[in-house]
Amino acid sequence: MNNEPHSNHNNPASPAELAAHIVKTNKENMRKPTQHTNHRTSAYLRHRGFTVDVVQTWNAAAQKRQDLYGLFDVIAVRPDVGILAAQAVTKTHLADHRRKLQDAVEAISWLQSGGKIMLFSWRKVGAKGERLLWKPRVEEAILTNGVVSFVLLKDGSAFLDLNGGEEGLAAAA
Repeated sequence: MNNEPHSNHNNPASPAELAAHIVKTNKENMRKPTQHTNHRTSAYLRHRGFTVDVVQTWNAAAQKRQDLYGLFDVIAVRPDVGILAAQAVTKTHLADHRRKLQDAVEAISWLQSGGKIMLFSWRKVGAKGERLLWKPRVEEAILTNGVVSFVLLKDGSAFLDLNGGEEGLAAAA
């Protein structure tokens, strides 16, 4: 009987071989990671001339993401628009985040200070049998008599236009 360790490709003998095998196997089995809504929103805004920063951070101690003021994922600026705070969500979480923004005194303070708030809800769209693409539904928060409400921005609005237009967000509603 042979007392030597098994020299099988599926069963690496040394720790170094084992580590290399694990890394190779994990790379082969990994799916392409899904792009987070914050990254989609950042790219969307950058493409429209905004200077953008993701302000949502990972709190390792709490094991969760934390938004700026508990509300905002992305901050963006553009001279003709001003400062913009964005909440980026998937379609399934839209109502919850809309309600959260409506109930927050921080959102009211942001709007009273001249900042803008946009809610981006991302969903996959496309014809049956074709590749589905992520597309945002963009809503602007407005303050009327101390109450936050939302206006859907339509395709072709000044904000959604590549150049942004001279009217800014207010005319986009």
